[in-house]
Amino acid sequence: MIKIPAIRKNGEIFTGYTHTHIMTNNKISYIKDKFEEGFLTDKDVFVNRREAAEIAYDCGQIDKEICELKSYHITWKEIK
Repeated sequence: MIKIPAIRKNGEIFTGYTHTHIMTNNKISYIKDKFEEGFLTDKDVFVNRREAAEIAYDCGQIDKEICELKSYHITWKEIK
């Protein structure tokens, strides 16, 4: 199950309500920084957007298959 949006930068994982929220709070720049957007699973494993889309669909968090999961695809009550 997908738990929360996350960004991995230099091996460190940052989490927040949305990827934009994470970038703003941690001063991560699309221009200056190399990072990967993804999500943490309920087992605290970082997965990329494509893997997260598969997991969310398989767990019933989203009702149709998509290529990449975005923060808005998951409702807040599902994130614990």
